[in-house]
Amino acid sequence: MDVWRCRAEPHQCGKMIIHDTIVPRCKVYRKDYESVVMRGAKYLDWWATIGGGPISTESSISVPYTRPGNYIQAGKLVDSTTTTDPYIAISYVWDVNPSFVEWEGREVTLQALRIVEQLSKYTSYALWVDAICIPQNDIPVKEVELQKMADIYRGAIAVLCLVPEADRATCAVVERSAALMNMEGFRALEKGGDTHGMYMFASHGSNETLRKLFGSRWWTRAWTLQEAVLNNSTYIVGENMETIPISDILKICGPIARRAATQKKEVLGQSSSFWDSLNSMKMATNDRMPLGTAMSTVWRRQCKVPHDMAYSLLGVCRLQEIRPNYHLPLEEVFVDLVEKACSAGDFSWLRWTHLIDRSDPNRLGRMSMVPTPATIKSAPASTITTWHSIEIPQLPSLIRGGEFGSKG
Repeated sequence: MDVWRCRAEPHQCGKMIIHDTIVPRCKVYRKDYESVVMRGAKYLDWWATIGGGPISTESSISVPYTRPGNYIQAGKLVDSTTTTDPYIAISYVWDVNPSFVEWEGREVTLQALRIVEQLSKYTSYALWVDAICIPQNDIPVKEVELQKMADIYRGAIAVLCLVPEADRATCAVVERSAALMNMEGFRALEKGGDTHGMYMFASHGSNETLRKLFGSRWWTRAWTLQEAVLNNSTYIVGENMETIPISDILKICGPIARRAATQKKEVLGQSSSFWDSLNSMKMATNDRMPLGTAMSTVWRRQCKVPHDMAYSLLGVCRLQEIRPNYHLPLEEVFVDLVEKACSAGDFSWLRWTHLIDRSDPNRLGRMSMVPTPATIKSAPASTITTWHSIEIPQLPSLIRGGEFGSKG
């Protein structure tokens, strides 16, 4: 696969150092790419990865996460709080103008019913779909279920993220990109800090298939962040059931984000802040995401209900003690968010306070130091620096004479 357009000498691709030898990038890429293709590895379909139906295991007796109120089993809405049976959680983007119908005694979307009908052809596991399992018109119940959202996705046997832009070509490109990043050529580029070379290896030279994948609305919604990163068995699923582990997609976002941070123009059709947001998602797969990073990641996205800009952060920031309340003034929601973070020892949100307009008459009292989504969006942010909290060791209370200074 020629992504460098090096037809003959002199090479246009640039040089790299591997095994203490200076070599044209294109030759290393071609060697590694051919090795990856020779393996012939392909992603398994999601149902083959997680199995076909409910199984009974001893480990299911102890449930570490709060169960959803209900799920869909065999075409019926059933109570899931009295069982430990596994279920699959679904992440997707609602239709812009959803159509509602009566089903099982509540209003649900036609889109959600179609999703259940399609996925049930491939598995007998129960399915959890928000537009069905959360009663949209019962606000008190909805607020209770939204508080469980992180546990619902963490506790699922798998999470399927429905991204119709994913197809067979996408599977091949992502699988090979992720594999190339494990080869010695990419590691040599990484060791040398070669941002452009790493980008070319990871993106197959700005492959148009990736532009299509990352152009999906799914990546731009606030709630999809936590839905995508809280479960290790999470898959992007295309319209025809094409399957890609999201871990591989997030893996290739790292080199793309670094490249985007050095460019004034868009990369693969997206801004540097978009790539910064996706690259930050990897952090939340294993650790609590600092609130300041979560703000940067989610508050550049979109949601219909302003309160959800705060509530969609609770799972990745481990702030589930906050119960969603859509009757609270929006300012109080943001104040409560930073106060709860401070109580947990997280002051990372302070990195955004210098952007707050002190002359704004709405920025009085408790809101004078609290960032909002408008604060974050006003910053042309892109970062290739990762911030981590570290524990500072306690200093000795006494320095004994003789160790420093003149000897007594």
